[in-house]
Amino acid sequence: MKKGFLLFVCLLFLWGCQSGDNAPERVASRFLEAYYTHRFEKAIHYADPETARELQTQLNQMEAQGISAADWESLADQEVIVEIQGIVANDGYQALCAYKIKTSPDDANALIETLLLTQTDRGWKVSF
Repeated sequence: MKKGFLLFVCLLFLWGCQSGDNAPERVASRFLEAYYTHRFEKAIHYADPETARELQTQLNQMEAQGISAADWESLADQEVIVEIQGIVANDGYQALCAYKIKTSPDDANALIETLLLTQTDRGWKVSF
């Protein structure tokens, strides 16, 4: 009985870690929406340190060419619809999220792609 209760508490804890604002699906969705609408400064918030450095390097290169982050955002004039297909693998430390990026609700040409997320001490973060 005691082992069963302990197992129940552990499963409940693990389930709680996967829900809410820091669930892999939620982090992936927010990152992809920011990334595909050229809001790299916002996307950095959802990235692990290495990916954040890559994104910051891209921002620095754009600014060196005279393109500000605000200018780059204004180039994203088309609608972007992030459609999370689900988590296809999750071992507790890394998760693989399947998604589609659509330019309209009836976009039939959208391909399923995947995004890797890593569990860090600050929650789930996107890893390139």
